[in-house]
Amino acid sequence: MSESSTETGTETGTETSTETSTPTGTDRVYRVHVAASPEAAWAALTEPDRTRAWYFGTAAVTTWEVGSTVEYVDGDGTPQIRGVVLAHDPPRTLSHTFVAVWAGEPDDQGVLTWTVEAEGDGCRITLVHAGGHGAETAEGSAYLVGALQDHLEAA
Repeated sequence: MSESSTETGTETGTETSTETSTPTGTDRVYRVHVAASPEAAWAALTEPDRTRAWYFGTAAVTTWEVGSTVEYVDGDGTPQIRGVVLAHDPPRTLSHTFVAVWAGEPDDQGVLTWTVEAEGDGCRITLVHAGGHGAETAEGSAYLVGALQDHLEAA
């Protein structure tokens, strides 16, 4: 059995995005160069007080141990996103499943994989959003990459 894919891409400023359609869904890939160290990027990805500043106002609540749960909770402590940690390799790779629950019922699910690589005077951050894309999450991944870049470069 062969797997086919269709890839499209765009580049704006320092950010690139790619969509790859496969028989199992669409993977969206976003890359951005950030004028910050890989360690600073990692802290922004994993520390609750840092995620709240750029991740739709939510704090990541988890131990980050592979197999543990992760919830992104709002200011009232209400989960907006739930998942399970799939990979945690500081300061390089962070991956978890994703179930959007902000509307009370799951809207979308998939896997988010963040990769951080040292590059020049900063780092390159890549986000792969694999799986289906519900109505509310279709543009969310692109927003997150830009918000993370803005957060890190304002620090």
